[in-house]
Amino acid sequence: LLAGSVGPRRLAAEPGAVAELVQLCGRLPLALALAGERASRFPGVSLAGIVEELRDQRLRLDTLRDPQDAGTDLRAAFSWSYKALRPAAARFFRLLGLHPGHGFSLSSAAALAGADLREARELADQLAAAHLLNQPGTDRYQFHDLLRVYAAELVETETTADDRAAALRRLLDWYLATVAEANKLVRPDLLTEDITLGPPPVPAVHFTQHEQTIAWYATERPALTALVGIAADRGWTAHAWKLAWLLRGFFAERHDRDDWITTARAAVAVTRDAGDNTGLQYSANNLGSAYLRTLQPDQALEALEEARAASESGGGTALAVAILSNLAGAYYVRAEYAEAERYALQAVHLARDHGQRTFVPHALLNVSASRIGLHDYDHAAEAAEAAHEAFAELGDRYHAALALGNVAEALAGAGRHDEAEKAGLDALAELKELNADYGTIDVQITLGRLKHRTGRGREAAGHWTEALTVSQRLGDPRVTEIQALLATVPTVEPSPGDAPYP
Repeated sequence: LLAGSVGPRRLAAEPGAVAELVQLCGRLPLALALAGERASRFPGVSLAGIVEELRDQRLRLDTLRDPQDAGTDLRAAFSWSYKALRPAAARFFRLLGLHPGHGFSLSSAAALAGADLREARELADQLAAAHLLNQPGTDRYQFHDLLRVYAAELVETETTADDRAAALRRLLDWYLATVAEANKLVRPDLLTEDITLGPPPVPAVHFTQHEQTIAWYATERPALTALVGIAADRGWTAHAWKLAWLLRGFFAERHDRDDWITTARAAVAVTRDAGDNTGLQYSANNLGSAYLRTLQPDQALEALEEARAASESGGGTALAVAILSNLAGAYYVRAEYAEAERYALQAVHLARDHGQRTFVPHALLNVSASRIGLHDYDHAAEAAEAAHEAFAELGDRYHAALALGNVAEALAGAGRHDEAEKAGLDALAELKELNADYGTIDVQITLGRLKHRTGRGREAAGHWTEALTVSQRLGDPRVTEIQALLATVPTVEPSPGDAPYP
């Protein structure tokens, strides 16, 4: 279609623009024909220029029209199907234009529309029958890209501002409640007394396995991150900071650093502007944690000090322990291990004094890491083992495995090589079973160092090579460190027969 309008040479000259043009047209023949017609009318304009016009969702349907032929107007073509809908289905279609996800579950669509599952399914089936929705899987729907644009236009022009706001609040309430439910298996410590939610939304979603929650997050991630920004832009402060806070466990486990930093910054800005002291404590602490994950300790300290100041001015909250624990982490990254241990121990004592059982093992992890840095290996192993036991009691498999990795590193430093290797291999197996690739990096580094120290260079290189592969894929800042470790291993180890006589 495009080649017939603009010629094969023009297509061959801009392959990247052509690919994006096809994507923006949603592969619809009519849309591609209109795009080609527009390009042929303006031979001096590059295809990249037309793509730039189409990137603006608000103008896309205007761009894809032939001013000489009203019969080829995409908006008019879509309206024929829309106007044939019953009122309830038409309202459902419009409200779906507010959903920020490329695809969406039936449950989230029902929440957006304020409907129960049965009603939502009937309405979605009507839209699918009218070719206004696709259904790629059971209880999963998605718009054609251009139909999403059309629905977004309609919801702005045919739905009142109050109705749009009410629908978005229902959607935010549903996602917030669902993320909170998922955190019972991912990061139960994030569900502090300050995370108050409204009545359970309908339809509610429940999870039974950690892996199930991660799969749900991976599918819903674009919508979840977008909703933090939507809430912040509308000044819905509590929705913004609570959703950003509850997403941090998923961001950390899946290594979605950019989304973590972006949502945390949005939450800091909106809570600061609103004078929401409690929200600012959580948001600034969250941002500090994100900077720690990206090994930016100076930025982390700046955010964490803002969190601590907000906590102290507000008389402290359940988050005070987490702020202290993260301050310990920041000083650890700066290699100021004594200061790191001091903050970590304060966090442990405060958590125990206030009965904050879920926070204790996280603080103990920082104690163990600080003591490893101080070469106090036996005491580091004790703290890591205590953290491992506490996480296991909480049913937190991911952090229990990370703690076991700290046990391995501490035992290796103490020269207890057999115990260290067992702990490291057990931690690695658990993390792989959980598909927690990020968590495997430190354990692979530890096992590699242990085996290199005990004369097993080839096995060490195997662990470091796996760590390097994961780090490069995730964009982790430890790539250079791992490459330096691999450089210490000879390319070919001498065979036992080549060894000199004693």
